[in-house]
Amino acid sequence: MTLPSGESVYNPVRVIADGESCEVVFTIRRRPGISEADFAGDAAAVAADLAALKRIAENGC
Repeated sequence: MTLPSGESVYNPVRVIADGESCEVVFTIRRRPGISEADFAGDAAAVAADLAALKRIAENGC
């Protein structure tokens, strides 16, 4: 991911097959100098993205 500042951040994502379904694992790391509030906002944004991914995967676009 590239931030508006131009800084690149690596967020590992794994998709693990489980029979006819799968599990998506996304790791978010708190970068040095980031406040707890900003980190919580980042985590909330990731949670919203994962919820959208789940809706799309289960229901189609």
